[in-house]
Amino acid sequence: MNRQIIRLVVPAFLALAAIAVACGPYFPNAYLIRGNEYHVLRIPGAGFFHELLRITDTRETPPPPGNIPRSEWGRTLAADCSDLSAELERKGMAQDERGRIVGEYLALRTMMLDIEHVEHTADLDQFQPLLDRIPLEFSLYILGAEAFHHDDLDEAIRYWTKLLDLPEEQRRYRSIWSAFMLGRSFKTRDPLKADAFYEQVSVLQQRGLVDSLALAPTALGERALIAWGAGDPVRAAHFYLEQFKTGGYIERSVSHASLHILCRAALTDGDPDPSALARDDLCRRILTAWVIAHPSSPETGTKWSAVLSSLGNDVKIADADRLAVASYSRNDIADARKWLTLSEESSPLSHWLRAKLLLREGKVDDAVKLLRTLTQSLPPRDEWNRPSLGSMPVRDVYGDLGVLHLGRREYEFALDAFLTAGYWQDAAYVAERILTLEELERYIERHQDDPRFNTTMRRPICSEEDDWDNTSIVDANETNLRYLLARRYARLGDWKNARRFYPSAEGNILLHVDDLLRCLNAGRDIGRTPRERAEHLFNAALVAKIWGMELMGTEDGPDWACYDGMFEHQPTKVVRHNDIKDSSLPETTRAALKASPDEINRSDRHAPRPDARFHYRYFAADLMWECSQLLPNDDEFTARALWTAGTWLKTLDPKAADRFYKALVRRCANLPIGREADKLRWFPKEFPSPAPPK
Repeated sequence: MNRQIIRLVVPAFLALAAIAVACGPYFPNAYLIRGNEYHVLRIPGAGFFHELLRITDTRETPPPPGNIPRSEWGRTLAADCSDLSAELERKGMAQDERGRIVGEYLALRTMMLDIEHVEHTADLDQFQPLLDRIPLEFSLYILGAEAFHHDDLDEAIRYWTKLLDLPEEQRRYRSIWSAFMLGRSFKTRDPLKADAFYEQVSVLQQRGLVDSLALAPTALGERALIAWGAGDPVRAAHFYLEQFKTGGYIERSVSHASLHILCRAALTDGDPDPSALARDDLCRRILTAWVIAHPSSPETGTKWSAVLSSLGNDVKIADADRLAVASYSRNDIADARKWLTLSEESSPLSHWLRAKLLLREGKVDDAVKLLRTLTQSLPPRDEWNRPSLGSMPVRDVYGDLGVLHLGRREYEFALDAFLTAGYWQDAAYVAERILTLEELERYIERHQDDPRFNTTMRRPICSEEDDWDNTSIVDANETNLRYLLARRYARLGDWKNARRFYPSAEGNILLHVDDLLRCLNAGRDIGRTPRERAEHLFNAALVAKIWGMELMGTEDGPDWACYDGMFEHQPTKVVRHNDIKDSSLPETTRAALKASPDEINRSDRHAPRPDARFHYRYFAADLMWECSQLLPNDDEFTARALWTAGTWLKTLDPKAADRFYKALVRRCANLPIGREADKLRWFPKEFPSPAPPK
């Protein structure tokens, strides 16, 4: 492998970091509506980054705030001036005087950036009074930096060495900077001496000297490069992992990328030798983490398993449970069982894998029991990947349980599992299409005091996903379920019960309910004139069309209120009707993963009428039809009702719209709109304005 490739990691990463993530709709993870029931047999792949977090026992750090300069020079300049100001303040200098000196210092450092037009030492003469007034460590560092930028390394080394010879109390701010730059100065001429200076950076940082540019983690990366160039990948890996552990966002990203390159090279090209890496405890864990994070490269997992097996029993294999998962992910069940026997019995991951293996053996009851136990042992906030790219294992375990409970006709358990997991769309399918109204209402009442029931969860949203705030668009489970139940009652025309469950915070929804009911009641009041009734029915139809999604739309298909109707998937009932095609699975497992006849029957019984996209438009169109039946032929109001209803349906369902077109032509043949429709054999794009009176 070309060892220079790792040197490309930093600029390549920084270039990628500047690229914005493309915006688009956020579709949350789900089992049922995507036809992903088979994922119950899988274990989600872990992210290499989060595996490194686990190995180092650290947490993810956010990117630097927007007010931090993005360029390396900008950060250096800001830190340089801040350090000088702090030291002058410590020495008791007045604020006004301190501000003047820092301003002159800023001018000096800014001039030094344009090194192509600054002659060596000549232009610094004008700043000699400033260099005499500031603390000596800053002056010596400036002189060394100016020499370094003009490739006079011997002069630079002389100044920085002189700085480090000062008493420690006189070099609190520039010791680390000087040691780091001495490392850079010797990197090509004497790598061993450079490594010693980079090591000194860490020593100085541990002694409490100021590291305003966080050079200690960067120095570890430089030491890794030196070790890598010297043919010692094990030492390089140790340095990179220490950099990952102690560094900030950028340093972690660089070390993560460097370790990725090292692992990939070892397991694809054989350079470095994976056997040499396997003999080191820490390197074994790093490569195992890389393998489990890349299930799509089964050949590398097979190679790594063989390398570890060749070590014999003399070496204790850490993370055997993860090796078992890697083998399982590439469908090497025998190898998975081998590593599983070497893993810790109490490991949550080993329990999860054993549950998957039990399912493959057809032991569904035992698998469910083990998964229930597992929910109590997994850390609730453990993450295997970035929140926007993956999920927490505990959520997936509950999701597995939800699918299995559903297939076993344990519907309320399924709903509870999906809600706990945060798989709202799967929970909505169970609540909307499977449970009866009585079962759902009873579930809501029974859980209203449950703390889990009142916690927030992410709902699908049609906007850019937030990488760092995973709780920015949320609703309480109770709010979601109550609103879903209200719309179920509304679809049946039970507006009294619907009103009990509509959320008060959902805009003016109760006002729209009142408008709809008032218009419906007036439109069906036989004590009113036909035209009055028609006017009220016309208005009721408008309310139903405009506010139908909020009043009666289905959360999942066919209306997809969860997406505000803007997107759709294949209907869940169709997906659930599909059989599990893996003939190698025992019938008991296949039955637990697919919809039972009872589930299919319930799904059909509880479907909206019609079970079609934007079904409430059909309801609104029927009200327009009812309106038109109260009006005479060749009446503009009649034509308006028929044309309006037809245009609501003509694109969505031309066949359903056809009766409105035919009625428009037949009943309004003497009106311009009727003649135009007859001529076009369809609805005119616009309703013509009435002719002016003669």
